Amino acid sequence: MDNQNWKIQRINELARQFCRSAVKRCDLERLAKKQGWTVRRGGQEPRVAHRVGYASVPIPGHGKQVIKPGLALTVAGRLYEPFVDQELRKLLLQNLILEKQTLEDQFQRQQQEKEDMEISNYLLQCENANLKADVEASFHLAEDSETLCQKANRMRDRMRRRVINLLFRMRELYWERDESIESLRQIQLELKKRENNTETVIQKLIIFSSLLDAKNQDYLMKIIRDLKETI
Repeated sequence: MDNQNWKIQRINELARQFCRSAVKRCDLERLAKKQGWTVRRGGQEPRVAHRVGYASVPIPGHGKQVIKPGLALTVAGRLYEPFVDQELRKLLLQNLILEKQTLEDQFQRQQQEKEDMEISNYLLQCENANLKADVEASFHLAEDSETLCQKANRMRDRMRRRVINLLFRMRELYWERDESIESLRQIQLELKKRENNTETVIQKLIIFSSLLDAKNQDYLMKIIRDLKETI
């Protein structure tokens, strides 16, 4: 409802309440004075109500004569107009205050929402920065892990080659050991054979020395002793 319609309805409401009983001129004069009007003598009408900012309101009737309800309702409505205007101004002021408070509350909420949004954006930026750092660290870790894996693979290959070389070397050493053992066995056999041959020669020389004279026998015995020392 707009202000003008509210004003008309409010004036009609007050005027109807005032005119519930018979209205006389004196009743309208009291109402006019109560509402801040100045009542003076008029021209054709006995009394006229005056108020700055409003049109003069003739007050009909003579003495204790009852005024017609429709006319009394109209005059009472005009006399109530300043009072209703004051109510309307108060109502408008209250509405303005309420609207101002509402706007201030909305502004405060918007400011709070703005601050919350700024804080959220800051936290989001921090979270994004941390996430970016974590991703970069993960990439570096992956690169380091890949590098370590490559180094481990190269080391494993080197160790494998070393083990293979050691196995080949051990096999060669086993072969050399077997050959050395076989050579020693052959040498032992040869020495044994030579020892046997030397003993046979010594036996033969001993038998042969019995056929020699004393001088040659002594010389031959010396040779036999030398041979025995070599065994």
